[in-house]
Amino acid sequence: VRADRTKAGDPERGRLVMRQYACIACHMIPGVVGPETHVGPSLAGLPHRAYIAGVLTNTEDNLVRWLRNPIAVDPDTAMPDLGLSPQHARDAAAYLQTLD
Repeated sequence: VRADRTKAGDPERGRLVMRQYACIACHMIPGVVGPETHVGPSLAGLPHRAYIAGVLTNTEDNLVRWLRNPIAVDPDTAMPDLGLSPQHARDAAAYLQTLD
């Protein structure tokens, strides 16, 4: 095992990542408070959806892929590339997978 291998996502750190990157500015996120300017879809119930952004099968790896580079997945998306590190994307994905 390589020493620099990315750690598994942590939902608690992921909740902080959601705040740090101001995801609430566009999305309603259960457990994260912020303005009511929901340009993007609610993220409630994300684990129960078949697809991420209507394009990728809903898996944690695909969610990380989407969070790291949404424009590469869907060039017409309004979701900006926020520059999440691999670890921040894993943490955010782990948190999003806990939302009902």
